[in-house]
Amino acid sequence: MSSRVLHVRIAAAAVIVAAFPMLSTHASAQSRWSVAAAGGYQLELSEGYPSGGIVGTVGIGYRLGRVVSLGLEGGYHHFGTDSLAPDAQRTLSLWQASAVARFALGSDRVAPYALIGIGPYWQIDKRPAENLTDIAAGGTAALGILFHPGTGAGIALTLEARTHIVAVTGTDLAHWETRPLMGVMAGVRIPIGG
Repeated sequence: MSSRVLHVRIAAAAVIVAAFPMLSTHASAQSRWSVAAAGGYQLELSEGYPSGGIVGTVGIGYRLGRVVSLGLEGGYHHFGTDSLAPDAQRTLSLWQASAVARFALGSDRVAPYALIGIGPYWQIDKRPAENLTDIAAGGTAALGILFHPGTGAGIALTLEARTHIVAVTGTDLAHWETRPLMGVMAGVRIPIGG
């Protein structure tokens, strides 16, 4: 096991352990499942895709108390065409699956939150002569606002700034770098249980 994989696993374990003291003692009375979907615009900061790209996520979460929610999230990232040379074009796409933790504070109507997650990212780099694929570890972090518009159904709107850091291993496993992504997303969160 490489030292970087070990560091990622240690960081994930630390996040989970750190969340336990923040859980409400009345979590069972307040717990609730929800589904969420969001979309937005993002930039790939290391490769220079000048047109940026779109991002969409869907997820399911379980609220453990007033502060902490844990869940699973899947996402798709697609970037516009980037010119490698005058006669060569390429596009970059990423699929993501992450375990996430969300920490929300505030009133029942407006709640700022922070989100962190970790999981695999499948990167697809399409070029004229070949398609390169790579599965690598990655993480996500976000700061956002959850707004309940008062519909009575518990539906919430979200607005967040999010970053993703994805490992890029290339053909030489000793070579390791990151692919930083930064974006803004808007979405909806809908409760599905009591």
